[in-house]
Amino acid sequence: MGKNTNIDVLNRAVAAWNAQDLNGYLTLYADDAILHFLPPGLPPGVDGARLFYGGVLAAFPGTTLVMDDVIAEGDSIAARFHMNMRHEGEFQGIPPTGKDVVLIGMTILHFADGKVVERWSESDFVGLLRQLGAFPE
Repeated sequence: MGKNTNIDVLNRAVAAWNAQDLNGYLTLYADDAILHFLPPGLPPGVDGARLFYGGVLAAFPGTTLVMDDVIAEGDSIAARFHMNMRHEGEFQGIPPTGKDVVLIGMTILHFADGKVVERWSESDFVGLLRQLGAFPE
């Protein structure tokens, strides 16, 4: 599949995320995708992604994902993104604050047959925790 097809797949996944459709979002991934961003203790692949993202959406319902820059080359996409979030559920032991916060990050997606087969991501979770008041100013 070409880079434009992969961008279309990514755009559909972002639209599903923004519609709070976790199952639709997870169609981005091959069942056995290697997801390097999952925290230790979660199962690999889509099962781990479902638990991870389910926790994010429980703590931050209504989260919107924005792709700020997308660069496609061959079967890979690199993207810079941000997520607009409101903290309405417990997250990392922090009770809901009602604060509007922004999570920024970058990701590299490797595709095969229209699905992500490997993903690397870095997100500024320290910045997110700081916005939630987890660290003294």
